[in-house]
Amino acid sequence: MFRLLILSILLFASSPVIRGTTYYVDASGGSDDNNGLAVASAWKTLAKINSSKFAPGDIILLRRGSVWREQLNFPSSGSAGSPIVIDAYGAGELPLISGADLVAAGSWSPCNSCGPNIWEAAVKTKANVVIFDGAKGNRKTASTELSSPGDWFWDSGVLYVFSNAEPSSAFQHPGIESGARPTGLNLTGIANVTVKNISINGANAVPYGEGAGIFAITMHLQGPTPEGLIISHVIVSNGAGDGIHIENANQCSVDSVLVHDNDGAGIEVYHSNGKFPITSGSITNSEVHHNGFNGIFLVGCPRGERCRSVVYPDGLIITNMRITGNKLHDNGAGIYLHETNDSLISGNVAYSNTNTTRKGEGYCVGISGSSSNIIEKNDCYKARLAGIELSIDTGRPAFGSSENIIRYNVVHDDGTHGIFTNYDPSQHNRIL
Repeated sequence: MFRLLILSILLFASSPVIRGTTYYVDASGGSDDNNGLAVASAWKTLAKINSSKFAPGDIILLRRGSVWREQLNFPSSGSAGSPIVIDAYGAGELPLISGADLVAAGSWSPCNSCGPNIWEAAVKTKANVVIFDGAKGNRKTASTELSSPGDWFWDSGVLYVFSNAEPSSAFQHPGIESGARPTGLNLTGIANVTVKNISINGANAVPYGEGAGIFAITMHLQGPTPEGLIISHVIVSNGAGDGIHIENANQCSVDSVLVHDNDGAGIEVYHSNGKFPITSGSITNSEVHHNGFNGIFLVGCPRGERCRSVVYPDGLIITNMRITGNKLHDNGAGIYLHETNDSLISGNVAYSNTNTTRKGEGYCVGISGSSSNIIEKNDCYKARLAGIELSIDTGRPAFGSSENIIRYNVVHDDGTHGIFTNYDPSQHNRIL
């Protein structure tokens, strides 16, 4: 038996290791006529990736310092034991995928009917976000409301901006960018892909639209569905909707990301399809700030309500999520869970979550219709409302947040309550 065991180990050790193919993409020095298999023969565009097929274990490397004004619609799934990896190579800034286009320098002219310092340019695609030298601008509802640098308004194919000087001379690093594509990285229906060391900016989709900075959702609500996604060390910023939106995707992890200045949620996990349960996942060690809605938002489907065109009488629940070690500030709320059970919210710092632009409720940690969770070792302060709130959901009939444990938290200097739980059907919560 011992000899057989040794022989088996030797045979296993001598078996060839199956490795995938590595592809290189360089926005400035590559060519789509190349084979992509070496730095010197890199591809050029994301469109080349979109039109290719990849196998489990393959690696796609984007050159640092490159900028693509394209949408990456990733075409292939890996396998559970052999994911496909999207990563960076070279030196310099993270490779950038932009959902926005630069407004051509020669296209600006004064708006004679708008008042002083208001300029106009033809921009065909409806802009939901406009970026001025890397800073997200202030959307207004009419050209007559533009009064400060960074103010903008789009209507009927024309973009209006306020600028004290001709815009192409006032903004040159890199200039004025207008939202053009709904998503930076589209992982619809894609499973077992690892994404790391890239930056995504200026996605044009609005919240709950078809897109986000990183967008992963079930294909046509029937499948396939994303799962086994690993997103780490990425930056997602300046989007018109959610930063990272993961929907009906199980066993996904988001770690060590920076998500900021998006109009929707920073990181959202949404369960909207009963065919695809969410029974595990994690959001860890990330910084999420200045997003219009919740920093981290986990949401199932309330009882009797319509979610993506289907009504679920018993609702849909997310379970077994781990939210740990995150820093969340200046969002509509810090961490907010709807219809989420048996999960851990631990070791997070959440403060100054007071943004009301999308009616965020301002909690450091809030749970609604969510039970059997552990909320521990969090530092919660300067919330617009309660530091930690356990409340009922508005489903029909309403249901509560029960059997939760709240312990070892530091909660102070909040707008209303320190820790709040409301009436039946919320019950049996332990605050220690």
